[in-house]
Amino acid sequence: MCKLLLINSLGFGGAEKVFVGLVNRLDSEDLGSDVKICSILNKSDYKVSSNININFLSKKKRLNPLLLPFYLFKFLSLCLKLRPSLVQSHLFWSNYINIICSFFCNYDAQVVHCVSFDSKFKKGATRFFHFVLSRILFNKASLNIFKSYEMRDEYVSNFNIDISKTVVIYNPVSLKVIKSKTLNVSKMKDTINIALVGRFHRSKRYLDLLDIAKSLRVNACFHCIGEGEQMPLIQQKVQEGGLHDAFRFYGWMENPSTVLDECDIYLSCSESEGFPNALIEAMSRGLIPIHSNCKTGPREILGETRVSENGYDLREAGITFPVGDICAAARAIENIACNKVDSKFILNNSISRANGLSEHDSYEDYIELLK
Repeated sequence: MCKLLLINSLGFGGAEKVFVGLVNRLDSEDLGSDVKICSILNKSDYKVSSNININFLSKKKRLNPLLLPFYLFKFLSLCLKLRPSLVQSHLFWSNYINIICSFFCNYDAQVVHCVSFDSKFKKGATRFFHFVLSRILFNKASLNIFKSYEMRDEYVSNFNIDISKTVVIYNPVSLKVIKSKTLNVSKMKDTINIALVGRFHRSKRYLDLLDIAKSLRVNACFHCIGEGEQMPLIQQKVQEGGLHDAFRFYGWMENPSTVLDECDIYLSCSESEGFPNALIEAMSRGLIPIHSNCKTGPREILGETRVSENGYDLREAGITFPVGDICAAARAIENIACNKVDSKFILNNSISRANGLSEHDSYEDYIELLK
């Protein structure tokens, strides 16, 4: 009997990057023949090993909630054909399909949760729909896998999940961790270079960058790595606001370290995360992290608050600010640029934290669960 890995798509995204990394790791260790790969959507942006065959449930490239019964039927048909002993799914739609099909095919259903539910679904009919499905289904899974302890606690509370049937696996660090980095304070006073990595999606709040750029009292250049549906809008707003000299757009990059290594700060305004890969990767390259205090992951990665001032929190390995607080984010950037923050302390702790996370092989944890 085989095992199946299921995900919404293989398009650009943190969860998708981890999924493809796991698939390629299975192939490199000659375990790929026992595990079949399935994607709901026919979208594949990350490089998958040529030895891996992917089953696509749909020819579409965007999810349509109205087609959930169709996706469910297609996956059920695949399961009846392959008779898997275990299915591990990643992201909401795949998790729903996985658990429902397990009722009919009697396999172990492992579901991987990649984002805070409360942050992703705040209110309205969409939240109600997903809450009802999650409440009914998630406690029926054989195992619930979370990217952070904060996320686990939220789901256990919301959906009555048995905590003994849960496990937390941090995301793997895909960039090499540098040993140290020297801050060029005089250069930062001239122009401070700020990196942003991630999809141009509304949940990442890229529009906040425009207000931050306008309110800064120091020269800054924002280096944006990623693609997404909001990218044309952001580029248009940058031009309309006369901010073209302050922004650089690189699109998606397989290896962002070439840009990260030229930057001083990593910034994220996101309103929802799981366990942000981009944050850890930026820390691994010696950037001072400034992240929104969103659910879930940033607090767990950056550590306890040492001092709260100017609307933001100075933590052991970085700075957090309230989601949507433009002034707090801008003040944090200015205080680093003007050397009003003990940046060296934060930087050393940040690199140390990234190094600690990189030492643990998260992919081995996933592989063990598939055995």
